[in-house]
Amino acid sequence: MKYLLDTNALIVAITNPQALSPRQRQILSDPDNTLFVSPASIWEMAIKVRLGKLDFQTGVSLEQLAVQLRRQFKVRLLPIKQRHLLHIAALPKIAGHGDPFDLLIIAQALTESLPVLTSDRQFHRYGVAVVG
Repeated sequence: MKYLLDTNALIVAITNPQALSPRQRQILSDPDNTLFVSPASIWEMAIKVRLGKLDFQTGVSLEQLAVQLRRQFKVRLLPIKQRHLLHIAALPKIAGHGDPFDLLIIAQALTESLPVLTSDRQFHRYGVAVVG
């Protein structure tokens, strides 16, 4: 099966995989699954690293971590398409939730029919299939 990892799930998979739910860990470890990450997640993590809000404390760069993810979990980058961007305009307005990175990930998940691994309790309100 195919899945899209939210930024939070991606960070937790890197820093503390035991904090993921048992179902999420099973999905990540199953070689038959195809795992995707949005460029929005890489962008969000790069911004957080730059602002000092995210520190992997591993002594490796974000680029090296991306390579590690591709090798360890065989994560693929899901290219941003015009239809993903346009779908953002059709998403419902959810009070207290409008993070542009999340909105792009949600739009990608909906247009590509991908369930999302996330701990964000708001994703399901957009009609996204969530694996928490």
